Amino acid sequence: MRLKTDDQLPERPPSERPGAKRLLVDRGGATMVMGVFIAVLLVGMIYYVWGIGDAVLHRERMQDASDTAAFSAAVIHARGMNMIALLNIVMGALAFVAATMATITAMIQAAFAAASFVCAFCGPWCGPCCSACPYAVRHGMEYRRADRISDRVDRFVEGAMRGLRGYAIGIRNGVPIAAQAKVVGYGREVYSPVTNLGVMAPPLRLQLPVQDDETNWPCREKVLPKVRIAAPIGVWLFGSPSPYMLGGIAVGELRAPSITDEWCEDGYFQRITDDAQEMGNDEYQVQAYMIGDHDFEWSQDAVAVATWGEGDDAGAMYSRLTAAGQIGFAQGEFFYDYPEEDWREWLWHQKWRARLRRWRLSATGVGSLSAACGGGAACGALGELGSAVDAVVIH
Repeated sequence: MRLKTDDQLPERPPSERPGAKRLLVDRGGATMVMGVFIAVLLVGMIYYVWGIGDAVLHRERMQDASDTAAFSAAVIHARGMNMIALLNIVMGALAFVAATMATITAMIQAAFAAASFVCAFCGPWCGPCCSACPYAVRHGMEYRRADRISDRVDRFVEGAMRGLRGYAIGIRNGVPIAAQAKVVGYGREVYSPVTNLGVMAPPLRLQLPVQDDETNWPCREKVLPKVRIAAPIGVWLFGSPSPYMLGGIAVGELRAPSITDEWCEDGYFQRITDDAQEMGNDEYQVQAYMIGDHDFEWSQDAVAVATWGEGDDAGAMYSRLTAAGQIGFAQGEFFYDYPEEDWREWLWHQKWRARLRRWRLSATGVGSLSAACGGGAACGALGELGSAVDAVVIH
């Protein structure tokens, strides 16, 4: 009997072949396959956490820049207000000197006029009237000397007051520009390359909340009380005692208000504007916005390894991180440290300070865009967006 060769045997199904059985039951390398998947996931997770941490650090740096810029801008504004308060004090002192000298002159003039009037009746018909003539001569000489001194003082004080007023105008117009330049400098230089640009809002603020005071309040409240005390004392430095000098002092006291008011007619002194008479309103707020770019693409590409290049979730997350990291904002405020005082006093004391405040969508900041929009459909959307941001923003 002859055996059949392999070629003559019937063909077996694939599942009964010896090699196929070994492949189906072979478990070698299974751990390695799972390890590859886990390694890919770990790589994606590491870069994901790394990217999040980098975004947090970048955001913190952006916020530091915004806080610093907002506080610095508020400090510059507060210093400007203190400088104007100092100028008011100096101008008040100059006005006091000029008004006191003019009042002394008016007192001596009144004494000279009274003595001259009595002396005019000197004669056999009024012997006692002749006693006034020496006083008239003496007070006349004293009046001319005091009048010359008063004229020189007036010319000097008027020139100084004009110069100080011009200096005050320069401060109230220049301080916002200086604050804007400071914020821009923080964005372009100090915090670069984290930030590319910094801007202060409101960007078009033209001056501090200060204007010329054309009322008589500074003269009546700050200058006149001192003149009423100093003039009756100083008159004895320029005039001599006489029965008529007492009447002259009384007349000078009556004329002191009108003499003092002359230094308030030209608006030398500065006061708070009408819109800023309530402490803490938008006139005292400054906001700083820092703009910068941060590249998250290097970690985004690594995170995509975990999804084998599929899906857009990682890209969407990093797109949101990139958008959130492009801008930082903060708000500062300059304020008078004793707001319970009369607002007219605020520019007569160097008590202006600065502080950081909770950021709000106000008329001085981004809200001014909505106000300036004009009221179209886009303006309504801008207003709704601003309200939503204002409701959730804490910093």
